[in-house]
Amino acid sequence: MELTYEQSRVVVIGLTKDTNRFRIVVQGTEGMDLLSSDIHVSINDRNGWLAPDNSLLPDERITYRPYFQAAADVSGKEGKRLPTVISELNTLRLVESQHPRLIIHTSNGEVLVDIDLIEYLLLTKMEGHQMSSQEYLDRQDEYALIFFLNKDALGNYLLLQVKINGWIIRPQSGNL
Repeated sequence: MELTYEQSRVVVIGLTKDTNRFRIVVQGTEGMDLLSSDIHVSINDRNGWLAPDNSLLPDERITYRPYFQAAADVSGKEGKRLPTVISELNTLRLVESQHPRLIIHTSNGEVLVDIDLIEYLLLTKMEGHQMSSQEYLDRQDEYALIFFLNKDALGNYLLLQVKINGWIIRPQSGNL
């Protein structure tokens, strides 16, 4: 199709956003020591090469790491300190069939979270929306994920709750 200045015309062009932003917050409980250097966040996927139609081309696994990470405190009940670690990272297009992994582990290698990221992100898709899962992933491009941690009597981390874009997900034993 060629457009000229002689006539006015409306042309619909299909676009796909090929990047996603993640803000991942790991929050501890009162009295827990949680430093930025204690938490390591990454997303593993095979989505580094895109064809002109935005489909994925064969690729090796890519590990996305935060471009920003910092420790912060939030106030809990009665103004008690709740330690948090905040990470931000970007990825390329998320494709439902790829099953990228979100992995959060401690500096000593203890895995806190290892999930199929797509599976969890699709839990936040509203029931009434008439769109495919892939269309939802293409439309939604910013995600805020909050992971609430506690420690057991032996000092092991326990994941209590996950919040994705405001939706609460309570993991059952063995889910993560």
